[in-house]
Amino acid sequence: MEKSKIKYADLLKILTQTKTSEKPLSLDRAYFDADEEKKKIDNQGLKDFYFLRKFWSWVVAIFVGISLIFQICLIILTGLKILKFEGYNNLLALITGENFIQILGLGYIIVNFLYPKIDNK
Repeated sequence: MEKSKIKYADLLKILTQTKTSEKPLSLDRAYFDADEEKKKIDNQGLKDFYFLRKFWSWVVAIFVGISLIFQICLIILTGLKILKFEGYNNLLALITGENFIQILGLGYIIVNFLYPKIDNK
């Protein structure tokens, strides 16, 4: 849509231009300028996209790391009898299962949203 506005504006300028020493603007040059501007905008958008993708990849990796460290510490402390779950027999299994499901969910998010499939048509 933006490109067609530029085309019509340049065409109008060429048609309404009076005979002076000024050279008429070439339509090919106008298309080239519009394409260059579009490419600059696309490149900036891609840079921003890749920056956000990298940022959120690190956030997810840190969250998974913290979750794994918590899981390991919980298991070690329980094994050394520092933490005792005598009255709560199923609590440790529940916490372990919940953390495992969170890690699987984050893996799903990473695969489907941060790195979407590319359709080769």
